[in-house]
Amino acid sequence: MKLLADFDDNQWVNRLAETLQELSQAQADCVDAYFESPLHDRAGNFGEGIHIIRKVGSDIQHSGTFGKDIHRSGRYAEALGRLYHAAWFNYTPASPGHEPLRPALERVLNVLRQHPVLAQAVSNRNGNLEYWIQLLGSGGLRHLVYMAAGLMDRARELPDDGFSVASTELAALLLISQAFDKPPALPNHHNRAYHFVPFVGLQVTENVRIADGMTLVPFKEIQPYLDDDDLQRLAPDIAPNRAPDLIAAIRQPGRWKPLVLSQGNMDNYLPPSPRRFFEDADVMLRLLSITHAAPILSLGQMGFCIQQPAARLLGHHRYNPAINWTHARPSVNALPKPVPLDDEAFALAAKPFEQRNENRFKDYAAIIARMAESRARKGPFAYQDRILDVAIALEQMYELDPGEISFKLRARAACFLADNSGQRERIFRQVRDVYNLRSALVHSRRPSKKLKKLLTPQHMTDTFETGFALARATLMKLLDQGPPDSWDELVISADHPR
Repeated sequence: MKLLADFDDNQWVNRLAETLQELSQAQADCVDAYFESPLHDRAGNFGEGIHIIRKVGSDIQHSGTFGKDIHRSGRYAEALGRLYHAAWFNYTPASPGHEPLRPALERVLNVLRQHPVLAQAVSNRNGNLEYWIQLLGSGGLRHLVYMAAGLMDRARELPDDGFSVASTELAALLLISQAFDKPPALPNHHNRAYHFVPFVGLQVTENVRIADGMTLVPFKEIQPYLDDDDLQRLAPDIAPNRAPDLIAAIRQPGRWKPLVLSQGNMDNYLPPSPRRFFEDADVMLRLLSITHAAPILSLGQMGFCIQQPAARLLGHHRYNPAINWTHARPSVNALPKPVPLDDEAFALAAKPFEQRNENRFKDYAAIIARMAESRARKGPFAYQDRILDVAIALEQMYELDPGEISFKLRARAACFLADNSGQRERIFRQVRDVYNLRSALVHSRRPSKKLKKLLTPQHMTDTFETGFALARATLMKLLDQGPPDSWDELVISADHPR
């Protein structure tokens, strides 16, 4: 922090805001023409959209294409940065009235490099003015002209005196880059970072706390970090206008600081891996799927999401989070409509989630995954596979040895789940029906007429729901209380049907 000890931050902010205002006035006559004129007619036809070109000697170079959304934040800053770059290096922008731009831009750059952090980071060889900027998982060399463009873009979206506010925000970001401990929170959440696990199948309309550092959030909380291409990769069968109704996420918050150096590589600052959070989020989604009896599917993982205005202020105009998407998942269009978040079902999932690192939970982790996956099975054998899923789960949870599996399963489930003879008789019958259907699927290559009645889609669907409810009740009780000391003694001591 000695670097900033004698630096007058307020004075620097005021000077920067003044020069940005001057630059805004100087570029007033050329920016709109640069963005909106049919530039492709003067450099060859490059296709549809707005084309940014530059002239180097006698060569005309095509340096970018922008659609009608060029005035959207981020794209505007990127296009403006290319104009500044052309003006600074004496390229000839294909736009009239650009002559006053360079001196006004030079004044902004001079103020920027007077900041101690940038003065130390900028390499001024041949007027290059480059610095290394790393934002969590993304980094590289940038030129100060792109920082100027980011400031102009940020000022454009702010009310009132946007130049002063943008300059103040940049000063705060540069200050925390020198912090040796956890950086303090900045205004407008500019150094807040998030990891997300987006998913479908559950309607979430408000933030709901799961545990320390984990929250269920609706789509509006992740939307600022997704552009159209990201959304297409995460959920190619969801139209953008349908995403708010179908997608929600589990979120983990944190803070970040930029790394500003004269040179560097990605090893300079490696943020903590979010792998553990992603794994925990997947566990919670499985539990929610079981307790809601509905398919709830992860779409992927979004890591190192930061506020886009903060990235633009630092000259990183198209910062994108690290996104891994789930390829092996059923089509979202083939799934039923999302179910509303149910308070009771959420509480039922949250309780065992708190013990996810304990041995008891780990003993049933594979069963939890199987039961959650059973809700989302699709394809020609989905009906059969679901029955097998719940049958396998029941057999594993009741710790059956070879011999009289069907009877032992019925007796143990009836005695474990019921408190009176009437309830035990009902459960005994239900488990028998599930196991009989399981046996018909496994052993009957050419089923008889009687067995064919068991294998109709409707009967398999109804039996699956019965078996799933039994397996869910068993799982939740085992996670809460653990198994009895002896299954045989449990059966002997109870009055169970035969």
